[in-house]
Amino acid sequence: RTFFIFEIIYAVVSGILLFLFPKNIEVFFSAANSNNLLETLVNLFSPIWLLWYLLALIFWKLLLVIFGKDEKLIFVALIIMVLIGFLDLNGRFLTYQRMFGMFPFFLIGYYVNHDLILKFKASSYGYLILLISCLLLYLIVPKVIDLNVELFYYADSYSQFNLKPLTLILYRISIFITALFLSLSVIFLTPDKELFFSKLGTNTIGVY
Repeated sequence: RTFFIFEIIYAVVSGILLFLFPKNIEVFFSAANSNNLLETLVNLFSPIWLLWYLLALIFWKLLLVIFGKDEKLIFVALIIMVLIGFLDLNGRFLTYQRMFGMFPFFLIGYYVNHDLILKFKASSYGYLILLISCLLLYLIVPKVIDLNVELFYYADSYSQFNLKPLTLILYRISIFITALFLSLSVIFLTPDKELFFSKLGTNTIGVY
């Protein structure tokens, strides 16, 4: 229900912007062809911008029927994350590329409980994670800074990029590992006690 509500809101607001600023079509929608823009805005099967997340969330919860039975299936999700890029179809249809590309993050979050987080924060591993995160940023960021930014969107298949398949696989794995370590670093650095900005933080992800 949430997906359909926000899809309609997005289509209405975008239509108003298009009516008021018709010359800024590329700025607002990253599309030069206005003939099929309305179709793009209300296409429930290929949501654009942040709406892909809401649709993917529906599929992720459905996938838990299978992947939610054993945490070892995280490794299966990782294999799918890598191999799905070879499926040379319209990657934005049902957001399937993003859905399977980002699914391991969702699945890991599903299996991580509050007690496990507390144990991690109380351990000395957090400092090691911080160090590794810094090293990964130092080693990887200079290598990918000049890449096509859409490579990080997980929205298209490998065939859309002028790179060797093995290179794309290594990039996808590197992105996952780096993001995982950075996420752990943020968790480790997040204070346990409530601070003046805590209320803002608890309401932020809901807005997204």
